[in-house]
Amino acid sequence: MFSDKKLAKYINANFEPCWEPLRPVPILTVDFGDGRVLKRTLHGNIASYICEANGQVIDILPGIYGPRSYEKCLQGLLSVASFVHTAKDRDAALRAYHMGKTPFPGYGSTTIAEPEIVALGGSKFLNDIRADVINNETIKRPVIHNMLAQRHSTIPADITNEVYKRTLGLDLTDPYLGLGDALSCTFPGE
Repeated sequence: MFSDKKLAKYINANFEPCWEPLRPVPILTVDFGDGRVLKRTLHGNIASYICEANGQVIDILPGIYGPRSYEKCLQGLLSVASFVHTAKDRDAALRAYHMGKTPFPGYGSTTIAEPEIVALGGSKFLNDIRADVINNETIKRPVIHNMLAQRHSTIPADITNEVYKRTLGLDLTDPYLGLGDALSCTFPGE
């Protein structure tokens, strides 16, 4: 998504992008026992925090989006950031947005994934992206809106573990990424 030149140009023109890895990338190695070894990284999880200049979180986009859907979300969030920045009571304006009480797109829409299908065709890969975007916007974002509506102000460090656990199903404090039971179990005959 970030290698898309049009999206990169849009982000660089409108945001101050930064990347923060939260843990080393997990590498899975499977030894088939006959000299063949498969080694690859596990798929990562991503959460994009849209913040004010002082680091306060405006909103969070959880998971994978296609480039056009991501850009469409960011365009809406620029309007939200402007609204919050100019409001007399920043916290009340942000809370109203997260509670869906403003004219801004506070909750997801299945139509947000359509630009990917139109722009790139209907392959299985794109249908998977579309399904991810719909899931992100209709299931994960409402959880984030609820979390952020309960806070007056927050910075990414204060909410990251909760965001990953509640929306992406990943406990960042778990060294085994939820695989601990599977890795420590014994099988019959061992």
